[in-house]
Amino acid sequence: MEFNLKKVTTEDRIQLIESTIDESYFNGIVNPMVLEIMFMVNTILVYTNIKISSEQLLDKMALYDYFKDEGIIREFNEVIDIDEINYLRTSLDDWVFAFNQYNRSLAGAIDRLEILSDSLLDRISTALEGVDLNALSEVIPLAEELTVVPREPIE
Repeated sequence: MEFNLKKVTTEDRIQLIESTIDESYFNGIVNPMVLEIMFMVNTILVYTNIKISSEQLLDKMALYDYFKDEGIIREFNEVIDIDEINYLRTSLDDWVFAFNQYNRSLAGAIDRLEILSDSLLDRISTALEGVDLNALSEVIPLAEELTVVPREPIE
């Protein structure tokens, strides 16, 4: 596949790094393998005139395999300025480090709790649909009053 490099703005570079991290984030961490794949795919998409359908964009893992099988990754690495890639790589590494530091901080934990609490509230709300809460409120005090009488040991 033939392609040409195109001019890239600072805003394009920032969006490239942000989307790469976003697409590599799973369960509170950035997956390093996915990060590498997303970095390569996103960099090729931003820096070249290769036209990709919206359907192909939905599966960037398959797009990475396509780029690899067609030799696009190898060709791209031969024509892109190494200083530009090093600059992007350094920026990506710095952002991932800051992202991970934040996620390990108290502020990051609070953010995750807020997200989890919304999800948990939705799950509780769904589970309680159709439950007679008035009847439930009468059962709880009754259960608290019930006690288990300990048995005497058998001799």
